[in-house]
Amino acid sequence: MFFKKEDKMRSAIRVSERLNGSKRVDICDQCGDCAVMCAAMAIKKTPNGVWMIDKRKCVGCLICVAECVKDCMHYNNEERYVFKCIACGQCVKECPTGALELVEE
Repeated sequence: MFFKKEDKMRSAIRVSERLNGSKRVDICDQCGDCAVMCAAMAIKKTPNGVWMIDKRKCVGCLICVAECVKDCMHYNNEERYVFKCIACGQCVKECPTGALELVEE
């Protein structure tokens, strides 16, 4: 299920403007640091290298959100869940300039 494009608070990719006018893009690079921090062990790596959050195991402590140095873990207050980029490819499909791509390392 994908959300409306204009609902920026549900986007796993965040773009912000820096003081000098340049843009900053925050997107999960699948480093796995969030899994190390997760006391509930709710974040596991899939065989294709993507870190996924098991919402059934997540206790909502938000340590992963607070400690993510790349600001890539997010929390939806309205629906009360933690989320991040899961390399679904929707951003690639929606990018109006074709500037994004998914690549395997």
